[in-house]
Amino acid sequence: MKKNTKILIIVILILLILFGIIFCKFSRNKLSLKKQEEQLENIYEEDSFFEDESTPEEEQKGHNLKLTIVGPKEDVILRGQARMYDALVEGNGKYSKRVRCSWKFYLNENNEEVLFREQDTSNWLSEESENICGFTSTFIDKIGKLRVVLTMTVYDATNDNIETITAEREYTVLN
Repeated sequence: MKKNTKILIIVILILLILFGIIFCKFSRNKLSLKKQEEQLENIYEEDSFFEDESTPEEEQKGHNLKLTIVGPKEDVILRGQARMYDALVEGNGKYSKRVRCSWKFYLNENNEEVLFREQDTSNWLSEESENICGFTSTFIDKIGKLRVVLTMTVYDATNDNIETITAEREYTVLN
């Protein structure tokens, strides 16, 4: 009987020790999660990226953005050649805003212009003038007259459309 009591006491002690270890680990994880949540809250509070810091003067100024397709630079491009399609935005960008760029490529092969390809990109508008909406591709694999239309839409932090502007440029695609 004494043996059974000793074994029972040892088992209970082992269980208490295991319970204590598990409880300590759970408490640490809970504290760690709480610390991480506090750090994230501090980051969001300190980060002005999500806040609208415009002054009343800036709010009165409207956007006066101008969009120009600047790449490829040449008016004649070769079929299948890697080209950097890029645009320059100029004007009053006010403060960081998200932009979506919708590129449309129209090819006139046999006296009929057809939508050849579409490409969407996104970026951030943060300065008065900057290159934006760029990408590189080799997908123009046919010859003819190529008309490139870029539509850039500026969104604020709440996904509201602030402004949409369009640019267009023509190229000749040779063999």
